[in-house]
Amino acid sequence: MVKTVKKHGKNGKEQGEEGTF
Repeated sequence: MVKTVKKHGKNGKEQGEEGTF
């Protein structure tokens, strides 16, 4: 879950692709 949140902060455009990462 932490990785997902981090991606949201770094790549706000791909906040919907959290499942891919």
